[in-house]
Parts: sequence; C-alpha cells; structure tokens
Amino acid sequence: ADVVGVQPQGILSPAVLSDAVMKLSPPNLFSGEDDPTPPLVRPGDPIAVGFDALFAGYTHSADHGLAAVVAMLDPDHPPETIERLQQLAVTLPAEFGPQISDASLVGEPVLVHDGFQLIERDGAKLAVTTVVLLSIVVLVSLVDLRLMLLMGVIIFWSITLTRASMVWVGIQLSLVSTILTAIVTVIAVTAVLHLGVRFRTSRARGYSRREATERTIARLIMPILWTCATDAAGFAALHASRIVPVRQFGLMIAVAAICVLVAVALLSPAIMMLPALKIGAGLHRWQRRLAQQLRRQCLHLARVCVERRRLSVAAGLMLIAIAAVGTLSVETETSFLNNFRSNSTIVRAYDDVEQNFGGAGVWDVVLDAPETLSDSYLDQVRQLESSLREIEVEGQRLTKVLSIADADQIASGSTLLRFVTPSIRLSGMQLTMPVFFSALVTAPPGERQLRIMLRSKEQLDAAQKMQLIAEVERAVRRHTSSDAWAAAAGTSAPGRVTGYYVMMARLVSNLVGDQWRCFLVSGCLVWVLLLFATGSMRLATAALIPNLL
Repeated sequence: ADVVGVQPQGILSPAVLSDAVMKLSPPNLFSGEDDPTPPLVRPGDPIAVGFDALFAGYTHSADHGLAAVVAMLDPDHPPETIERLQQLAVTLPAEFGPQISDASLVGEPVLVHDGFQLIERDGAKLAVTTVVLLSIVVLVSLVDLRLMLLMGVIIFWSITLTRASMVWVGIQLSLVSTILTAIVTVIAVTAVLHLGVRFRTSRARGYSRREATERTIARLIMPILWTCATDAAGFAALHASRIVPVRQFGLMIAVAAICVLVAVALLSPAIMMLPALKIGAGLHRWQRRLAQQLRRQCLHLARVCVERRRLSVAAGLMLIAIAAVGTLSVETETSFLNNFRSNSTIVRAYDDVEQNFGGAGVWDVVLDAPETLSDSYLDQVRQLESSLREIEVEGQRLTKVLSIADADQIASGSTLLRFVTPSIRLSGMQLTMPVFFSALVTAPPGERQLRIMLRSKEQLDAAQKMQLIAEVERAVRRHTSSDAWAAAAGTSAPGRVTGYYVMMARLVSNLVGDQWRCFLVSGCLVWVLLLFATGSMRLATAALIPNLL
C-alpha cells in the first residue's frame, strides 16, 4: 500500500534481497528452472549465502523463522505515517492467514510517536486529577465556595495567558505544556489557601467583608509576590540546561508563576467581596479545634529543636549524608523502552527484536568517502568493521556491523562481477535497492559519506551502554587517524558515531548533568530573592537550606 511519508522504493525485505540475488547470480547456474527455493536461501550459491548471513538480524532472523520489512521514512514524515503503518501491522495476520500469525511495528520513530502520545494523554489525566484533588483540599480546608471559584479562575486565567505568551514567542506546546496545568494548580492553590485562612480569620474577628478583604490583600500580597518570584526563579534556572525542551519548560513555568501573581492581584479582591458561600458550619468548628491542637504541637516541636539545636543540626547533617550517598549510588536509566509499561505492545515487540534480531539498539558510524569507492577504501572500511566486531564490554558486543563494503565483498564472489570495479558492482546494487543504497552511501553537496550500521542490545545498564559507545568511538578515532585510512579515503577527517542509540544515551546523560547545574543556579537566584525579601543574610540562608534539602 502507498503510505504517505514512506520513501518510494524505500522498502527492504527478504523478497527484495531475493530479487537482488537473482540479478547478481542467475539461477540456472545452481538450480533448475522449476526450483521453488527462494533465491536468498539457495544452497551452494555464494551470493545467496553471503546476503543471507549479511542481512540476518536485519531483514530476517538467523533461523529464518521471522521476517522483517524495513520501511525507510522521509525525514519530515507526518504522524499519520506511523499510525497508518500500525494499522497495516494489525491487519496483516487477518489478510494473509496462516502465513503471518503475528505482526508488530517497531523502530525509533514509533517509540517517539507513541511516547509523545502517552505524554500528552497522561498530561491531560494529570491536569484533571490535580485540579480535582486540590479543589477538594481547598473546599475541605476553607469551607467556602468563593475561594473554590477564585482558585478555578486563577488557574484558567494563568494557563490561558501562559499559553498565549508561549505561542507569541514561538515555543511549541505539544510536549513541554503537558504538565502546565498541574504545576499552575499547585502554585495557585498555595496562594488561595493563604488568602482564605487570613480572610476567614479576619472575618472571625468581626471585620466586615470589605475590611477583611483589604487586610488580607495588604498583608499577603508581598509574601505571595515573593513566593511566585522564587517559583519563577527556580524554574527559570532551567535555562542553564543544554536541552532545548528543558529550557522551554523552565521559561513556560516561570511565566506561569508570574501570571498567577498577576491573577491574584487582579481577581482575588472582586471574588472575595462576593456574598458568603460558606458550607459545613460543623466542619468549620472542627477545623478550628484541629488547628489549635496542631499549632500547639508545632510550637512544642520548635521549642524542642531550639533547646536541642546541636542534636537537631547533627540529625540534619546525618540526613544530608544519607541523601548524598543515595544520590551518588543512583544508576542512570538510558533505555527509552523503560518509559513504557512492561506489558505494552511495543515493549513485547521489542523483546522479540532483542531476542531474534540481534538487539533493538540502532546506531551508526559515518565516514567521509571519496567520490569513487575504490578497493583500497572498501578494504579499510572492512578493517574498521573487524575492529568494531572485536569490541567487548563486560560480555556485551555489537550484534551487527553492516556496510556497503560487506555487500561489495559478497558481490565480488560472483563469477560475472569478480573482475569489474567496485563502482560497477555497487551500481547494480543501487538499481536493485536504491533507497537502501542511498542510506548507506550518501552524497550531500561537496562531500560523500559512507555509513556503517551498528546494532546492539537496548536493555543494557547505563554504564555498559556508555562504555560500549566510548569503545566504538575510540576504535573509529584510532582507525580514521591512520596513514592508510588517509591515503585510501583522501581525507584525515575522523569518523562520527551517531544515531538514536547514542542520542538517547547522551540525552539522559546531559539531563543528569544539567540537573546539578540548574540546581546551583536556582539556589543562587532564590537566595538573592530571599535576601531582598527579608533584608537579612541570616534569614535568607535559613529559609533556603530546607528548600535545598
């Protein structure tokens, strides 16, 4: 079927390989005309045997029990491409009966597509759940429907203004805005609870509605201002991250915190002046008794901590030490699959890939190549591949190393192609598998590049994965810096190790590294704001330490 986003002639499968074997090695040399054996698995045919071994784990499993149809996508394919391919995978067993018992769609674009969909879905659930739960907290705590209304208006107004601001500055909201509602709700509820408690206390002391509103706003507007400002500063510190979505997220939440402050200043006086909408007088009396008991207990705890401050400091230092040890022993998760539930369809499909197709980790080595691929250059590529196949990290190896140099070596075993140049042999492969050939040998303006495709296990721990990447980079750097490589390739430019596997591992590594940088920046910014708010270095430091912990 024609699927938008799939490159024309961008399909590679055992059937396509069989056609390539047929063109490179005529069947009548090895079998009769009526032989039903597919050309790819013809015994005694060196081309068939070579292609079968080369593409095992890529287009088919080593035991020929499973087959894979590789679809190469346009770089700018729409989301509908993945959804259409998923529909095709679902319908294949019904359409082809017993020949195909099960079909799954896998690949990094599928992981990213499904991951983004789940993030957006779960973000919506999180928003609803947060609003409902904190609305219950506000209602039970303040027993006043006016303050429920105030909370809802502040949240709606702040989210709308934040989204408008992000669109105005050109930030995409598809991913970074998924938890916006939840965070805005937390900030807004904090402000509303403070306003509500102070307003209720003033009314209990006999002040009129107007006087209670004025006293509440006058006393709390500055604490709320500093609270929202420190929230904004903490999230703005994420701009120190090297990852663009993280910086965008920090900017968005910082703007949202300021919007909450503006909403409180503009909307709370009007809503608090509405007629009383109190409910549950009995609950209100019970809350006052509970508040008095909690206040006495908190004062007692504070007195004990002051009287035994050395013990308190020692206990705090012990907790810091325990937290430091725990933080240093944390292992970084680098497998994107572990973002999904273990029983999800895509995880089960990738388990099959891990077991039967040599691993789900897909990455590449990109090498500069001369305009004409000579025998000496392809020999150098094959020597590099041999070095890559010998790499072992704690028992883990690359499960597949494949390039056009391997295909050329197999094709040179053909009687018809043995004595021609590599360019002629590769031209025949380009005609048979044009898109696959262009994926392995690219020709951007001004330079030609050759790609070595690597496969490895996805379910490795972070240390193994990063060490395996480092060993591959070391082998590539060592080989491409040799004189023999420079003479064959016509350049001494180093090879580049890239791909989803490397990108995801480094993305997580950068996230972990950035969190400490952002933590330091946010601590400094918040401390400066606390210094302005309190006018005392001692109080600012005392207020910062619990937040840092």
